[in-house]
Amino acid sequence: MLLLVVTAMISGGWLVIAAAAMLIGLIYVLSGIAPGIQLLRMMLRLRWLLVSIVVVYAWFTPGQALLPVLGALSPSEAGIEQAIMRASVLLLIIVWVYWLTQVTSRQQMVQAVFWLTTPLSWLGLATRQTFVVRLALVLETIPKMQAQISNAEGPAGQQANSIADRAARFVNTALDEGERAELSSITIPVDDAPQLRDWLLLLTLLILFITLARV
Repeated sequence: MLLLVVTAMISGGWLVIAAAAMLIGLIYVLSGIAPGIQLLRMMLRLRWLLVSIVVVYAWFTPGQALLPVLGALSPSEAGIEQAIMRASVLLLIIVWVYWLTQVTSRQQMVQAVFWLTTPLSWLGLATRQTFVVRLALVLETIPKMQAQISNAEGPAGQQANSIADRAARFVNTALDEGERAELSSITIPVDDAPQLRDWLLLLTLLILFITLARV
């Protein structure tokens, strides 16, 4: 569902974006999940990307100047609209991803990807299992790496002198952990296939977004 919503928001207009926003708001209410400080931190981490999007679209999109008094330095009206639209889409994606991580376990995510890559097996490609196993390993390692990043400070809690020092300390720690790590087995459950109601929900959303995109 997330892939469908993201694709619709990227290719659609304001009606699609508004529908996606109302849908995720309804989902948050029904699931009883309240946006927390973690969601705010996720958005703040993208602040420079958001600034870049605004600058690129606002000042490099041709069109009528928003502030004619500035001459060539003025952003265009079409650029401002596109900048706000793309930034809104990015923020909504973060909101959707945050909800997904709150209601879906790593095991369920791996299982979902396994089913999404089913067409690869129809084509006779053996990369499906390899990709899913690597994804499972990555998702298992992320919490450990997050803890390592938090601890990538100098002795006695002192901050490293530069970003390069922290990065070097993190890489060295990751390499040491990898050398000491023991081999472990990974079990990927594949018994729970998507139900008919899941496909009907996706089909309903697809029809809704296509209709709104054509309005």
